[in-house]
Amino acid sequence: MKNLRKPRHPLLTSFQAMAKQAPSKWWDLEQRTRLDFCAQYLLLPVLKKGRGPTPEMLSQIMPSAIDIERQAGALLEEAPEGFSDIQDLVEKTVALFLLASDDLEA
Repeated sequence: MKNLRKPRHPLLTSFQAMAKQAPSKWWDLEQRTRLDFCAQYLLLPVLKKGRGPTPEMLSQIMPSAIDIERQAGALLEEAPEGFSDIQDLVEKTVALFLLASDDLEA
């Protein structure tokens, strides 16, 4: 029988492993790794389709990933108990950016 499942992209596998770590592990990661994680979070729809990011995609999202990484660190310092894992930290950081952009539009 033919396997119809799409192969997982290696970045998705590493993202999922890192996403489940305790938020306190955020500071154990090198800054480049934290930036890559934020970029991968933004590219999850692409990764879930089994594809990898193109250089053009990365160049477009890296400014946002830098902002998210910086703000996630600040949030973690302010309320370390407010997050269940690293993915929760990044999701809540992105949500704050979305709330801020909604306020600007109103």
